[in-house]
Amino acid sequence: MDQVSTTQFCHDQLALVTSAPWIIPLLLIAGFVGWKLKGANDEDEIRGLRAELDVAALRLELEREKLKAAGTKQRKPRKRISGG
Repeated sequence: MDQVSTTQFCHDQLALVTSAPWIIPLLLIAGFVGWKLKGANDEDEIRGLRAELDVAALRLELEREKLKAAGTKQRKPRKRISGG
């Protein structure tokens, strides 16, 4: 691991990249593809979290309607403390 931090290693890697100019476009393409895949994955995760939030809001509204129909006094919900 000490080899990576040496100036000789950096010089060798720079020489490799400059000797093969086709590496740079491939690195750019790979970076772009990875960035797009990560973005798509993040969008799916956000969409799932929003769906969970919508379900929780609907359940809360349903419980409030049940309490109202039963004629009981509503109390404020306590905050949940995550153990995480």
